Amino acid sequence: MPFSINNDDIKRMAECFNIETESIKILIDDFNKNIKEKISLEFLSHMVSALEKMAREVTGTDLFVIELKPHPEKKKEFSNIFSSKYSPKRFFTIYYPEDMEPKQKRVGIAHELGHLYLLLLLEHSDIINGDEALCSIFSIITIADRCQFYKKESKKYIHSSIQSIIKDMSLLHNTKQGKYNISN
Repeated sequence: MPFSINNDDIKRMAECFNIETESIKILIDDFNKNIKEKISLEFLSHMVSALEKMAREVTGTDLFVIELKPHPEKKKEFSNIFSSKYSPKRFFTIYYPEDMEPKQKRVGIAHELGHLYLLLLLEHSDIINGDEALCSIFSIITIADRCQFYKKESKKYIHSSIQSIIKDMSLLHNTKQGKYNISN
């Protein structure tokens, strides 16, 4: 989180949503212990999700999944190798080097996603050649897009404080109770 939740914030949440502070503390502790680290391991999750949805449409199956996994080989010769496995209409698994710097992992994962894109989703795949080079170009386009998002577009999604998050959530909570007081 860009800022931490303190005891005053917990009290505000408890009052606003009529819930015990201890329940909130349990939820915060559990989130930090079980979810926070897993989120940091989700590389390019928006791109993965978008390609997954596209692949489901193209393959006609709602079960198509893209998985990202650390490379099963721990040998030194695999320390910089990315690979992928495609099972038609079922899954696309990307294996990445576990100990690599996160920025490099993103670039390699984007390259592997390029293989799926070229294989399954590119509208003009019948007239484009150069698989590895195009996968690298796809990686550059993907990372450039994500960098653009993080530098410019993501600002509109960032709250200024915990209090502003509580306020927005309480307004949404009120609409579920039939009170329509959404305002800035």
